[in-house]
Amino acid sequence: MPYGSLRQQESARVMLESSLDMARRLNITAVAEGVETRADWNLLGELGCGLAQGYFIARPMDPGAYLDWVRDWKQPG
Repeated sequence: MPYGSLRQQESARVMLESSLDMARRLNITAVAEGVETRADWNLLGELGCGLAQGYFIARPMDPGAYLDWVRDWKQPG
């Protein structure tokens, strides 16, 4: 992996950790957006972020499909 990519990942993690810490201190609920991979999901879990949305969780769907999705959805383990 190129050095620039590692630096970008490190910077992104610092920004995410800081954003979640600020939300906690302000007693604001944080929702992570753009969760597309298991690695994203796992990182959020490590950082204590309990709410997220993105393609890893579900693809866009018609309103009629939403209730079925909610009933059948299982949190990735």
